[in-house]
Amino acid sequence: MRRRTENEKKAMGLITPILREINIKQATRGYVPLVDVLCYAYANPMATFQKAMKELMAGNYYVGVKRDEEVDYVEERYQQAVNQRFTIYPSMRRCIITGLERTDKEVLVRYDLEKLTIILEAWNPKEDEKANECFFKAIGNRYARYDTYEERVIVYFCHKILNYIGCKTEL
Repeated sequence: MRRRTENEKKAMGLITPILREINIKQATRGYVPLVDVLCYAYANPMATFQKAMKELMAGNYYVGVKRDEEVDYVEERYQQAVNQRFTIYPSMRRCIITGLERTDKEVLVRYDLEKLTIILEAWNPKEDEKANECFFKAIGNRYARYDTYEERVIVYFCHKILNYIGCKTEL
């Protein structure tokens, strides 16, 4: 496991009360990588989402992400992480969805997350072009640059939380 920097520890103190208020529990799968992305983005505001995930997946092991074997070389570990990103991203998205389902609308409005409730609708964004159109209309077209639906949800959520605590990031 990689060690958190002092700025990441500071971010942890700012972020965990917010996640607690949004009803995202520490025991939820996807909580730890989500907090890691938020802390990393706070400490490294110029880092992109891909750079953050590369760094975190190279140095951390997350429960629920399977690895065939432990590898000592960072680049090889990163390649394994890229191949497994579809395992970790859905768990992070599900963690966010669970919090949104349990949270009052007033709390979501406070953190500017009410638009993200569109993901609670029962549709599959991979299959329905209209669903994607509705999703982008709600959260904004700037998130279209991310490769997957999961990435878009995670980055949108992270932007809103980081904006609330006063951190501008490239994430």
